[in-house]
Amino acid sequence: MKRTLISFTVFCLALICFVGCTGDSKTISDATLYTFNADSCLEYNAIQSACVSPDVKVHGCSINDFDSLTAIMGTADMPAEDFSMQVSERTLGKAVTANLTFDKENTITNIEITSVNQRPVVGISWKSKTIKQDYHQLVQILERNGAYAVYLPKITSTKDAENFLKNIDGVVLTGGTDINPSRFNQLQSPHGAASINNTRDISDITLARYAIETDIPLIAICRGMQVLNVALGGELIQDIPYDFGQKVISGTISSEKVTDVFSGRISSSDAAVADTGYVMYDETFKKIGPSYDDETGKYVSGSGCEEGHLMVEIDNVLHKGGTHYHGITVDAESRWLYEITGREDVPYVATYHHQALDPDKLGNGLTVVARAADGIVEAVEYQDNMFALGLQYHPEKDALADHAETDVDNEECNNYFVHLVRYALQHSMQ
Repeated sequence: MKRTLISFTVFCLALICFVGCTGDSKTISDATLYTFNADSCLEYNAIQSACVSPDVKVHGCSINDFDSLTAIMGTADMPAEDFSMQVSERTLGKAVTANLTFDKENTITNIEITSVNQRPVVGISWKSKTIKQDYHQLVQILERNGAYAVYLPKITSTKDAENFLKNIDGVVLTGGTDINPSRFNQLQSPHGAASINNTRDISDITLARYAIETDIPLIAICRGMQVLNVALGGELIQDIPYDFGQKVISGTISSEKVTDVFSGRISSSDAAVADTGYVMYDETFKKIGPSYDDETGKYVSGSGCEEGHLMVEIDNVLHKGGTHYHGITVDAESRWLYEITGREDVPYVATYHHQALDPDKLGNGLTVVARAADGIVEAVEYQDNMFALGLQYHPEKDALADHAETDVDNEECNNYFVHLVRYALQHSMQ
């Protein structure tokens, strides 16, 4: 039966951020504490901070004074920039939650400790020989929500996965380049897969399979969700605009739904839009070269670009946008996603991709739980596990602050990682 009320879990999560007011004071329940910053303000719930009264009362969980709290929280730092399965020597301490009471000046006057836990260890998937800035942001998000983050090594076999993940409580499969289409039994389609990294494909697919098989809590983002689908036997749409164009030609999609033409033409009476060209590969994915020859100013014979492949946008949804956002519709019967968003219509998700899951060839055990207006799959769940969520979009972009001009709900974006860390903690206690 379709839900008409927020689920009990959403209600519980709402209590974590609930502000109750009594007279001149207010209380936030079960806030996740992070650190005291340079201004001596307490940072909590990932993106919030407040100054602390000199007379603050600290109590609960055998912590009875401010200095003891400071010592057990430690000092915020970053993990060593190496690929490891172990938490290196850290100054960041245990994960602490507390009820925070504020006076009318928004100063914290009372800290009632509600839990103290060892931080679960969440591994970020290997991407290249160097650790990029986007991984630093993920570390901040994970650790502000109560985890320790580590950078996972390259995984080349199931034995590697078994060795590397034995002390890992959660995994983030990150975004990035296209997957070699041979891994999902396809040849390259026009404008399809490019910039292939076979080593990363092996590492990510092996990691995804092992995490699912051993029930390690998992969030798979953008390419990560595509990897999850392929790892479970699914296939991909190699280029969304080209795929839509073929469906318009075949009549599967009405031309009336087309809101932009990127190349080609819908009817013979239309002027052809010049093709953007693409890098061509053979059946072994050896690079042939670009479909457009800059020296001659002509398209390569046989590339199909001369008159332009029909590539279109449907229903005003642009997926490959960089700082672009579009809305999604969430299935209210989903196991986790509706709990995270608390609503069916999410107006803004950060999107940057040209490939997508083929809804007719989903990986075994995956359930579609969100779509864009044009029908593209935006989220999937592997509902047999403790927590396994795939997202075609990027909540990490806006989890700590808006990364573009669009006013995004930062708490909602952060809530994806609240869930991952919560399940990782549960995994660590097994």
